Amino acid sequence: MPSPLDRMAKLSDRDLVDRARQGDLEAFSQLVRRHQPRIHRLAIHMLRDHAEAEDVAQETFIRAYQALARFDGRSEPYTWFYRITINLSLNR
Repeated sequence: MPSPLDRMAKLSDRDLVDRARQGDLEAFSQLVRRHQPRIHRLAIHMLRDHAEAEDVAQETFIRAYQALARFDGRSEPYTWFYRITINLSLNR
């Protein structure tokens, strides 16, 4: 029988966002695990500083979590994280 984490890993990003909006913290954690490596690489590419990139990657997911209710679903969640990362990096 698959564990709850295994079942969560099979959900789409949009399903995870929907669950996170309903208060499922594990769903948002799954989104972070799924996208953190790419977001971190993007921040490193933009900033050329590993410590700054870690801060930006972390801040990206904090901001996304705080704005879950405003995510309109017109783009994929990764695209949303990407845009937050770009904006935070440019502001640094």
